[in-house]
Amino acid sequence: MKVLIYAHDFAPSVGGVENVVAALAGGLASRAQVRVATQQAAGDFDDAGLPYEVVRQPGLAAMWQLVREADLVHIAGPALLPMAMGWLLGKKVVVEHHGFQAVCPNGQLFYEPTQGPCPGHFMAGHHGECLRCNAGVGTMHSAKLWLLTFPRRWLSRRSNLQIAPTRWLSSVLRMNGVRTIFHGVRARQADQVAPGSAEPPRVVFLGRLVTTKGVQTLLEAAAGIRRRGRELQVEVIGDGPERVRLEARTKELGIADLVCFRGRLAEEAVDAICAGALCMVMPSLGGEVFGLVAAEQMMRGRAMVVTGVGALVEVVGEAGLVFPAGDAGALERCLEQLLCKRRLAAELGMLGRLRAVDFFSVQRMIDEHFAAFRDVLDKGDHRC
Repeated sequence: MKVLIYAHDFAPSVGGVENVVAALAGGLASRAQVRVATQQAAGDFDDAGLPYEVVRQPGLAAMWQLVREADLVHIAGPALLPMAMGWLLGKKVVVEHHGFQAVCPNGQLFYEPTQGPCPGHFMAGHHGECLRCNAGVGTMHSAKLWLLTFPRRWLSRRSNLQIAPTRWLSSVLRMNGVRTIFHGVRARQADQVAPGSAEPPRVVFLGRLVTTKGVQTLLEAAAGIRRRGRELQVEVIGDGPERVRLEARTKELGIADLVCFRGRLAEEAVDAICAGALCMVMPSLGGEVFGLVAAEQMMRGRAMVVTGVGALVEVVGEAGLVFPAGDAGALERCLEQLLCKRRLAAELGMLGRLRAVDFFSVQRMIDEHFAAFRDVLDKGDHRC
């Protein structure tokens, strides 16, 4: 089996999609001939140490040849060019959705005018709202994002198989024959330090500092906790365009002494901060199709508090506390509950660990992808 995996971003770029693609390619390499095509430059990264070939920044002719030589083309995200080439060459094409690009022009399912989750304007035919949503990037660019969503969705529907990392995303895509395969995360030992053992208790946010991650909601909840007469240390790990505004917001709320912006950290430093934390908080307003951070932290036995975004609820299951997106008061009550019942944090962490081991292993992800590829190759020319 000759498998071409197309991923626009790849190592040395760091991110959830990059990690999933690298794990998948590495796991499949012992069962198939795998190539990865990417637009990412190598930089100082050494491709020679990988068990598969990486073709970086291929031109049109090279990309056409790569698709032509493959038995099956797996596309990480509905990228137009490889989907179109696969369709024109009559290749077996599998599209894995890592975002909302097939149902939302900005790919986040996030409505900028209200700074909250989008109710699904594109799929409802409210195209004026889509243009208004992205107006901040310029009229022409907004129109381009909107127009490209139509061929992206059309080509996705004509692939041989579509994969989504959650059943919730499968329902949002509203297409036939979408198979759910959970993302896999690396197996890790659970923390040996009891949750909430640090004083003052720590809560941790880990992710990019962008509007869709909802960090402001966490800051407002922390301010509410202080007004109740409790102390709570907030650790913000990550960086992004919202950092300056969020730092200013801590001063406005009078909690600058409680919040530490750590920036990007190495994995060992992240673990040192998260170990013993009361909980990990994901206050996302949109943009989540799975929640790799949640699965990774559950694998370490850390309690999760997440918004009611469908993907996060599905990943966390009964192993975490859930609050409505953007509702700082509800998040405050969740944190108060954990502060009053430290044992609950330990119980949630244990449940999360069991759930992550059962459902989110890398080997399970690889096995299910390989089975899906075999099914596609055995089915003749049927397309979704």
